[in-house]
Amino acid sequence: MGIIAAVVLLGILILVHELGHFAAARLFKVSVPKFSIGFGPRLTGFKAKGTDFAISAVPLGGYIKMKGEMEINDREKSEQRDYEQDDFRSKALWKKAIIVISGPLANILFAWLFIFTADVVMRQEYIPTTEIGRVIPGSSADIAGLRSGDEIIEIDGVAVREWFDVETELWSKTSDSVAILKISSTPCVETSLVVIPPDSSDSFYRGLSPMIAPVVGKVFGDPAIQAGLKVKDEIVWFIPVTSQLGELVDQSPTFFEDSVNFYGIEVMMLDTVSFNYFPLDSEYVDNVNLIPACKVEYWYDIGTLISAQQVDSFKLVVNREDHFKLITVNSVQNIENRKVIGIMFELPSRAMSIPQAFKVSVQQLKLIFYLIFKLPQMIITKQISIRESVGGPIRIFQETSKAARMGWDTLLFIAGFISLNLGFFNLFPVMPLDGGHLLIYVIEGVIRRPVPAKIIRGFQVFGMSLLLVLIVLVTANDLVNVLFK
Repeated sequence: MGIIAAVVLLGILILVHELGHFAAARLFKVSVPKFSIGFGPRLTGFKAKGTDFAISAVPLGGYIKMKGEMEINDREKSEQRDYEQDDFRSKALWKKAIIVISGPLANILFAWLFIFTADVVMRQEYIPTTEIGRVIPGSSADIAGLRSGDEIIEIDGVAVREWFDVETELWSKTSDSVAILKISSTPCVETSLVVIPPDSSDSFYRGLSPMIAPVVGKVFGDPAIQAGLKVKDEIVWFIPVTSQLGELVDQSPTFFEDSVNFYGIEVMMLDTVSFNYFPLDSEYVDNVNLIPACKVEYWYDIGTLISAQQVDSFKLVVNREDHFKLITVNSVQNIENRKVIGIMFELPSRAMSIPQAFKVSVQQLKLIFYLIFKLPQMIITKQISIRESVGGPIRIFQETSKAARMGWDTLLFIAGFISLNLGFFNLFPVMPLDGGHLLIYVIEGVIRRPVPAKIIRGFQVFGMSLLLVLIVLVTANDLVNVLFK
């Protein structure tokens, strides 16, 4: 199901991109003999109104072929020749530029449409609190003195009522600016102003995470599924495992199962290991270390405790329908250098009106814009690694498949994210990408004459070489992440 969703989604995004070019070309009465999803030999399709709409063998993109578009040798003579009205070369530079940029703009528009649809159609999860759950040690929030349990009331004079408001206000600040928070502190309920200084290491949320209860909302990873975790399970205790000495002993008497009805409490016998005792200074053993269970107070404790594990096995005590259950997790997944088991927290959800969804979707799109433009700086300053942040077709398939398993709302949001990235990628100023063609038209508008065909060919060779190197690198990066995750 996940793979099918990924294939369909990428096909839709490519179709949207090419439809943008196609619609603009038809608007300016340019003939379009070919409209293809994919490259190479034609597999199937149909013809209508002078256009061959085709699906081709190599599913790595798509293209439209406009009449006169590929005639590079005629560029220097284009002003001296009379072309037919449906010829691309007959059009003014501004019309050519609009045709070229319409593909990326279509992707950007549909990115918002995907997110807006998710906000309107699906009940959206939200964090109904402004209480701080975790403060990253060493972050600007930590330096400012913010602590877990503090409740944020205002940010720079703007009232915040839920965590999305907190995120919106914080990420809108530049990384070199301060943020003034009005907070209510615990244990004494007192209101104070806290100035959070600039934070180059965590410029989005200044090291703050919300207070989220450790209740499972979604189970999608193999480790969690195999362990038997279920939606609504409240994770109460985390029991780490390092190594086992001796043999496992079954000490779970059957009458314990009825202890709730008889005593009003439930008694749980954890797995017990038997071994022979030796003097502390014996040559046979060094030490016997007792490993205490860790109380899970809020959701982010789980990730921290799993990451601290030296081995990929541990136990969880969960509260399931007012009964405590012992869950054994025997494996983890390594994703982006993080150990995960494939669970998501539970959040309340709400339906949005169309005006609310419009406002929220625009804010979400602005956030993605910000993240995309911030990414190069974060890579250069080593806040994140290229391996974690850059992906190719394999990574896209993985993320789309995972999103499909998590639900329609997540899939639509991922579709919007990928569509926006696709639009920006095609604006990169190298040929044969749309941004390369756009750059040529801008140059021709400035110098008021066609760019020589020789320069165009050199620009194409450079662009194709750069793209091939990029494809090889991101594919290799994807394979490394798959094989050595």
